[in-house]
Amino acid sequence: MKSDQAFNNIPCNIITGFLGVGKTTAIQYLLKHKPATQRWAVLVNEFGQVGLDAELIEGDVAREKPAGASVYIKEIPGGCMCCSAGLPMAVALNQLIKEAKPDRLLIEPTGLGHPKEVLKVLNGDNYKDVLDVQNTLTILDARHFNDDRYLKSPVYKQQLSVADVFIFNKSDEASEQDKSKANDYLEDHDFGSVKTVDVVNGEIAQSLLFEKVTKPATKEIKKGFSFLFKALDAHTLDNESVDDCSGFQRFKKIQDGFTSWGWVFEADNKDNFFDLTEIERALKGFSSLVLRIKAVIYSQDQCLYVNIQQADESLTRDDLDGSDPSNNTTKIEIIAQADVDFEKIESAILGCRRSASE
Repeated sequence: MKSDQAFNNIPCNIITGFLGVGKTTAIQYLLKHKPATQRWAVLVNEFGQVGLDAELIEGDVAREKPAGASVYIKEIPGGCMCCSAGLPMAVALNQLIKEAKPDRLLIEPTGLGHPKEVLKVLNGDNYKDVLDVQNTLTILDARHFNDDRYLKSPVYKQQLSVADVFIFNKSDEASEQDKSKANDYLEDHDFGSVKTVDVVNGEIAQSLLFEKVTKPATKEIKKGFSFLFKALDAHTLDNESVDDCSGFQRFKKIQDGFTSWGWVFEADNKDNFFDLTEIERALKGFSSLVLRIKAVIYSQDQCLYVNIQQADESLTRDDLDGSDPSNNTTKIEIIAQADVDFEKIESAILGCRRSASE
């Protein structure tokens, strides 16, 4: 890539954070408020295998910026994009840069991915003089600092260790006690000098992407634990499967104590339309049991975009307006702890299907 002199010092940011903190919402906000004359590109890495973030981001941006062809998005589904020596990331990143020729590049690793390894790729010789790697924003939820499942996670610790700015999202939902505990934790682990910002609904100021910030003397966490990065091997540590079912495909993935089930309902099957009112009700009904729900769901005349993170819900409908029905593939993905009854959830989802003839 570095031999292509057409691409010089493209401003680049990593936006990282654990599952469910609101990374996609934050990126949607940034894209909707970018300078109108600039082209921005986003490389998205998803935990599950279905691949939904690109469609959710594109739908949201197009809804408010109909002429928003200056936003380019590419996704890498199926886990950490830096596994296999970073090859999936390099291929996708090179394609995105060549196609988009962006004025700014945003990279969103999966919530269970390793941003330290992403930074290693971006700062490597292949992208020297091609990318200007600016601030890494780590999005946090202050309420997570009450939960050892986060604090003991090596991935969570790494997300803290790479931050140039901590973004406390959903700050209106965190108590003063939550915020105090979070700040005490960061101070105790030598992150007191890292800039912190409270936001609501991912409303991040553009200036945080590039403004000069004071960095701690070391980017490693020094107290409470010693951190050693070890990349995941997708073939030995991940449990993945794909099942061809009656009229749809089911994708399963288990990693680091989290389970993802995804469903793809192809548009060429007349039984793969959904009653949007019923599917909304069903998804809301078990949202408190899972960590995250994302979906793009089609009826015969509308599309429903879903992004639910427990109590935080975003459900938006768009009219299809004569769009090509062959592109209307419904995708649903749910991430939860391993003990959730996914078969019951699947049964509820299937019960919301409607035939085109009904």
